[in-house]
Amino acid sequence: MSMKKIVMVVTLMVFSRMVGAQDVCFSQLHSCQMYLNPSLAGNCGSSRLALNYRNQWPYMGGLQTMNLSFDQNLEAAKSGVGVQVMAYWPSKIQNYYDMKLYYAYNLQVADALFVRAGIGGGLNINRFSGSSATLPDHWSDDNHEALADSTIVKADFSVGFSFCMEDVFYVGVSADHVTLQADNPVRYVVSAGADFHPGSDDFVVSPSAAFISQNGYSLLNVGAVVKYQIIEAGVGYNANLTGEMMKNIHSLTLIGGITMMDVDLRYSYDIVFGGVGVKTHGAHEISVVYCFGGYDNGYRNRKRW
Repeated sequence: MSMKKIVMVVTLMVFSRMVGAQDVCFSQLHSCQMYLNPSLAGNCGSSRLALNYRNQWPYMGGLQTMNLSFDQNLEAAKSGVGVQVMAYWPSKIQNYYDMKLYYAYNLQVADALFVRAGIGGGLNINRFSGSSATLPDHWSDDNHEALADSTIVKADFSVGFSFCMEDVFYVGVSADHVTLQADNPVRYVVSAGADFHPGSDDFVVSPSAAFISQNGYSLLNVGAVVKYQIIEAGVGYNANLTGEMMKNIHSLTLIGGITMMDVDLRYSYDIVFGGVGVKTHGAHEISVVYCFGGYDNGYRNRKRW
């Protein structure tokens, strides 16, 4: 194997470790709740189907993520169940897939006060397509070696707890990848949110915050969404607090959305500031959330906890 090829292989290995060291962080946290905390499975009024798509750094090739989830409230059993499939493509040679089932139990401790506990379990799939890699000796020599393809499949689990006041606020903590420390370091999340109705149910103000820590990286996400009848708009701020590769990179998120026929459609764009982040041209994010059975006057069945 030539020296150039060795250098390229080492580079690919380092890149793989970088992208695998930190999970994708969605800007629209309220649209992918089980990813945020397993205890939020089934926290809607009936059933909920959600699709999230994120394209980060689009002018540098793009780090694309798609998340599809479904959860069901089981009111008679004081529980909620859900399923989630996530696909993450940091490059054409590296693909990650995460598939989990979720269960949450809802314990009422006082009037309108609840403690929720949740667990998620499934498979984490890491696929390396070595045959798709273009190495330096491919450019000028038809007689070259191809890197081998490889697929690693491991069990993956997450746990979470949250304290909620129905239709008012929640605060929760969670840990993901609790069995995959060597390949995907544990992701810890502390999150909180609230819904306020100044005047009527037609007008909702929803502030939220999340602190995410994983493998030496820490991210703070704060923001608020204002919804009036079928239209909503919001703003968020994301700050990378640690980590040499992402240090001093932060972003402003602009969010807009509309509700039609029981479907919440939202789009957001991250404007990146600081360091090399300015040259990445931010991130685009789209979410589609459908609540089966309607919104019960536009609010109750889409509650976020």
